Amino acid sequence: MDSRQDVRGSQKATRLSLDLKSINASSLYPPSEDTFAIARVIDSIITWQPSTACDLGCGTGVLSEVLGARADYVVAVDISYAAVAHTRRRLLKRGIVAHDAVCCDALTAFRPHAFDVVVSNPPYLPSCDGDPRWDGGPTGVEVPLMFVEQAALALKQGGIMVVAVSSLSSVSLFERGLRKAKFRVIYTARAHMGLMEELLIFILRSSKRDLNYNR
Repeated sequence: MDSRQDVRGSQKATRLSLDLKSINASSLYPPSEDTFAIARVIDSIITWQPSTACDLGCGTGVLSEVLGARADYVVAVDISYAAVAHTRRRLLKRGIVAHDAVCCDALTAFRPHAFDVVVSNPPYLPSCDGDPRWDGGPTGVEVPLMFVEQAALALKQGGIMVVAVSSLSSVSLFERGLRKAKFRVIYTARAHMGLMEELLIFILRSSKRDLNYNR
């Protein structure tokens, strides 16, 4: 693990080797309208060069690639080994060598204040079939809020988070969780995902250091 990434030794994390075997991407969340909507938001707001950026729940690595074109160092994180392996291959193929791919549960492997930017396209639909690629919990925001809470710890003071939720989920509950995590909403972008659904992409700024959540 690169020394710039403060990995907590007491938590289990896997860093992938360069010698990767073929990974079947069919089990991963495929890049979809929501992925590209978030990518466009990142394009529009990350106008500087962050030192460290994290793609939380990297999937096939589309957002990792977007971050890798901007940040000095990008870390792709996913609970799925197949996802981080696929993302690592993608970044190497694109010539993005300043990166790590870490298999762990959300950001539990990282010490506080490790990142300038965290972006996430989390599972955000209300419970339907328990598939971790899209099931966000009973109201659809349980997983996104867990990501938000951990990002609040992992971000440097004043750091930026970009995270998406669905209008089909409990947006009001999500917004209460943002306030609890001491995030300030800079802007909320909206993208239509069909006749009945809208994607809400929150651009957040961390406003408090040394948060402590009971997990």
